[in-house]
Amino acid sequence: MKDLIIRAGQHVHPHELEAAAGAVPGVRRGCVAAFGVPDERTHTERVVLVAETRAPEAERPALARRILDAVTPVMGEPPDDVVVAAPHAVPRTPSGKIRRSACRDLYLRGGLAQRATPRRTLRAWLAAGVVVAGVRRLAAACATLAFAAWFWLVVGLAFLLGWPAVRVTPGAARRRAVLRGVARAALFLLGGFVAAARAGVAVVPVTFVGTRTALRGDQWFPRRAHVVVCAFPPVAPGGAAWADALHLRDGVRAAMLPSLGEPDLAAE
Repeated sequence: MKDLIIRAGQHVHPHELEAAAGAVPGVRRGCVAAFGVPDERTHTERVVLVAETRAPEAERPALARRILDAVTPVMGEPPDDVVVAAPHAVPRTPSGKIRRSACRDLYLRGGLAQRATPRRTLRAWLAAGVVVAGVRRLAAACATLAFAAWFWLVVGLAFLLGWPAVRVTPGAARRRAVLRGVARAALFLLGGFVAAARAGVAVVPVTFVGTRTALRGDQWFPRRAHVVVCAFPPVAPGGAAWADALHLRDGVRAAMLPSLGEPDLAAE
């Protein structure tokens, strides 16, 4: 843990960055060092990555950009510096292990400056990476907020519209049917059929046979029972429209019903 990098309170593991950078074509695998250097301005550590390559000098700026793109998702933000060096620039122990502290000292002394990516180019890439990472975090936060708002909107509408309908419907059986229909509509709006249709992803029908024996509908006491899990061939959507999502739902139901041995309550 002595090589652990602490940047703005975030723990950064060097081996994760080294693995991501080492997987980039053009980088010598196992010849990458990640380490932190003190930043007196922010009172934290700057993340530096040194990667060896046999690529010509003219190709190294593009390679540094590819390394930056590969490492940024691992950290959640781009490293502070990427140095693309010639072979054997990263110090090693006699057994072949990376000497991160020695590489850091070499970096601080300027021993890698001759092989580094031009600072002006790297700063521009780092600035762009920070902007992109910020936009991605903002988009993820907005998507989470939008889903939460959509969820509570559907639940609220289901309650506001469904509860009066249940109250005015005569008979317990009819009330249960109305309540079941409202619940299905709400769950469908929140469920996976619309998402699957929009994404063009097939749905795999799965049934559990025997659960009613294990836990009956009118009781809360579970019993030991043999439950069989059945999986069926995927059902692909015919398109991304609302009608296609409905057809997808009906196709999945039709695939599941034969194994259940029960009537389709939606048809009642």
